[in-house]
Amino acid sequence: MSEERDVLFIGTGAPVRVKPRNDWSTMSEVYIMLLAGPTGAGKSSFIEAMGNDKYLGISKDQLQGFTQTVTAYEVENVLARFGTNMRPVCLLDSPGFSDANISELEIIEQVKKWLHDQRFDIVDTIAYFYPITVNRLPGSRRKTIEMMKALITREKYNEGTLTIVTTMWDQVCNGRLRQRADDNFAYLSENVFKDMIAKGTCLTKFANTQKSALDILTSSLEHYHKAFWCALLDDDMDHDDLRQEAHGRHLYADLISRIETTWIKRNSVELDLAQTSATQDPELKFILADQLQETTRILHKFARQLYDIGPTPDGIPGLRDDVASYVKGKPWINEPPLEANVGRQLISGNDSEPVSKGRNGSQHLVMTQMDERHLAEEHTVSSATSSSSYQFAVGQFFTNLFSLK
Repeated sequence: MSEERDVLFIGTGAPVRVKPRNDWSTMSEVYIMLLAGPTGAGKSSFIEAMGNDKYLGISKDQLQGFTQTVTAYEVENVLARFGTNMRPVCLLDSPGFSDANISELEIIEQVKKWLHDQRFDIVDTIAYFYPITVNRLPGSRRKTIEMMKALITREKYNEGTLTIVTTMWDQVCNGRLRQRADDNFAYLSENVFKDMIAKGTCLTKFANTQKSALDILTSSLEHYHKAFWCALLDDDMDHDDLRQEAHGRHLYADLISRIETTWIKRNSVELDLAQTSATQDPELKFILADQLQETTRILHKFARQLYDIGPTPDGIPGLRDDVASYVKGKPWINEPPLEANVGRQLISGNDSEPVSKGRNGSQHLVMTQMDERHLAEEHTVSSATSSSSYQFAVGQFFTNLFSLK
């Protein structure tokens, strides 16, 4: 026995379940839905509802961002219909967009790597999750939406590959909240996504039930079949072309913004640490040292990502002068990201300097001892493979890359 919809086949001999699946490389054709959205928007709840299984435990602690890497889930006993062919359904969960520690480019790179590892070329549909209880659209979220629109519309008649999933409807518990939620839904429909919906984008309501999740999957498939192509092609993420594409320019601008925001945070933590006495408040000193280490690690990571993309696209302002001066010429640009959580070693009296392994196995310093009078340039990194010519080349690159337009 089975339940057949126009685009979805649901077997009734066994329940619909969702389980993580690491290896998809043996499958030639799969319907892949990428779940995207800010941290806490309801992506994990959607997966649990699809499998009718709260014990998956992926929706707990959503404010901390449970998903830090892309994770694939197979929807068991459900098949997507493509003419006479039936394809398994993959829900590809992604880290939260607008997460302070993970750039949008990093998420896209994770998706690209997953596709490559599994021998796939495309993501069929993107489901963007939006909490209906949010009263205003933050600037960072609006920029993410604009990037998503640019990505989807790189091909004409492709809007059907995007499904907007409004969430938190089960938390609308009185008339006042219901009116506010309805107003927010109307704003999304008539303003934020009006142009996309008119051309095929699907706007849905998720009620946090299995039926609702399956209905949304069905709707996304119906709209997908009317679209010209797919939501995401692995070639769309190549660095050689990325800066020339509209969505790539959004990703580049996002990195610039993240670097400058992280730079300000790092300077603030550095100042607090310099003004904190290790004798009077050693525990606070430990905490601030860890925060400085982690913030600097993230700053370096974002700078490396910007370096990897290439020169600043025309029309996009470069980094401000003080940030550019800090980054320019640093040899760690061509090294793996710094290891986290070594701050306690540095303040607790351990004279040995922590080291990590470079790609070639050579050791390089990840943090120097902190001078309380002047908190020396916190992360001096040296590499056995760095040559003066390489440092000059990197310095010249950043001089051009970060010059203000």
